[in-house]
Amino acid sequence: MTARRHPARGTDRSAPPGEGKSALVRLPEVQFWLMGRDVEHPGGNLLLRLGFIRQTVPDRPWPSRYRRAEADGYAVIWRCGMFLQASGHGCLLLRGMAPTAVAGDQVDGLYDLAEIADVSAGAGPPRPAR
Repeated sequence: MTARRHPARGTDRSAPPGEGKSALVRLPEVQFWLMGRDVEHPGGNLLLRLGFIRQTVPDRPWPSRYRRAEADGYAVIWRCGMFLQASGHGCLLLRGMAPTAVAGDQVDGLYDLAEIADVSAGAGPPRPAR
């Protein structure tokens, strides 16, 4: 399948990403693409129906994120990836980047996609909120 181009957005988001990449690299990209289409579910926003809470920052241009907590850990989903924490261990999975072991306090307050990428790249703790 060849990704279609949209003049304003680049690659058409109605087509799964990752064409021509290895299956291992393509798998998370397709998963993130599918999660990004959750709002098109016939029953409404699928992540909300699965118990996630939509979180936003008022007066900021950042996209919303979704969070769900359980007794043994939690998950945070952004449009660019996800963070999973269980039993005190966390993993940050971002589109186009290798998985990274990080602590939950490194991503808890993050909405800015550039800051999330900085944490994944090992650029240190996130910058203070502006």
